[in-house]
Amino acid sequence: MELTVLAEGDGLVGATVGMLVHESVHASAGTNPTKLEVHPLVRHMRHSDTVASIGKIISLASEEVVDIGENDEVSDDDSISVMLLDHVQCLHIKLSMPWLELPLLASFIYAKCTRSERMGLWNCLRSLVVDIHMPWIVGGDCNTILHSGERLNGVMPHGGCMEGFAAALLDCGLMDGGYEGNPFTWTNTRMFQQLDRMAYNHQWVDYFSSTRI
Repeated sequence: MELTVLAEGDGLVGATVGMLVHESVHASAGTNPTKLEVHPLVRHMRHSDTVASIGKIISLASEEVVDIGENDEVSDDDSISVMLLDHVQCLHIKLSMPWLELPLLASFIYAKCTRSERMGLWNCLRSLVVDIHMPWIVGGDCNTILHSGERLNGVMPHGGCMEGFAAALLDCGLMDGGYEGNPFTWTNTRMFQQLDRMAYNHQWVDYFSSTRI
């Protein structure tokens, strides 16, 4: 998945982020966000694996697109990422960029396969949201679906799993970001599901005038 956002400040600022699909990422305090590595605990290959990377940040303040990374005044070295939580199913980081007015929070998730194990992740997100008052985006492999339309073939989806996921998003004030492209992000060649998604809070919507995934 690829994330593109537009923020309105002194000028328009666009950010294009290469989003992980089936791998989680690992970072340490002070690590440049362009060099996030795959978390060793969840380096499992699956059908539609992609490498997690945060790509170019571009400025749209003028009619000309300017690559911030090549700008003499502002460089990627000025960006700071701080790991706030390294949970077995979630990596929660704070991103500070000189061309943005306030820091951003990002949670990269790789959910467990069972409903009971995923409850630990949902409760982890609920504990995080208590102290969040800035733009927050959550994304990765949720390993569950929101409704039956997100599965093709296979057994009937478990209602409790879907309700638990929906309740977690609601409790955290997170809105499903949707995305463009194939409606299914995972397959075993027999069953197709949308297991991967991105969601964000109201502060994210207020700060970024447009988010396209």
